[in-house]
Amino acid sequence: MKPKISTKVTGTNIESVLNLLKASPDAITELCGGITEVEGKRPFSPNEWSLIDHVAHLLHCEQISTQAIYQALLQSNSAIVDIHPERQFGKLVQFNQLSLLELTQLFVIKRKLLIQVLNNLTIEKWQHQIIKSNKKPQSVYLLSRSLALHEADHILFLQGNSSKIGEINEQN
Repeated sequence: MKPKISTKVTGTNIESVLNLLKASPDAITELCGGITEVEGKRPFSPNEWSLIDHVAHLLHCEQISTQAIYQALLQSNSAIVDIHPERQFGKLVQFNQLSLLELTQLFVIKRKLLIQVLNNLTIEKWQHQIIKSNKKPQSVYLLSRSLALHEADHILFLQGNSSKIGEINEQN
């Protein structure tokens, strides 16, 4: 079931966001466990992403979101260039060229660092904002919430389709 978290900054909502963010590395690790590189590179079906593509995409999004979060915490109300995680950043760094093990390890380490920062924030700090070009200011809370919900959507998709990897292997 798709999680829902209010946009209102409260202690309970912050805890919900943190719990989702904390759960993602374990879910990704579990999904990738026992999957070979060949299996990880196969699309779930024609014209769809593979497991590696999904994890790489989550890392592209994580990079862009955490950069904005860290900047908002360091210099609230500052402007940041709006970079698309996939079309721009992903095309540049191509995390999908890494192995499944490397992607999983990178995701776990980057999330540990983000949680380390977020765990110590006051409600006031959660409300620090960043201004993306031509968009409404976004708070650390909204950026974190958006990241957590986006990851949860992908993880739910992957969990619901994980058996397709086995089906593809049985056909070959």
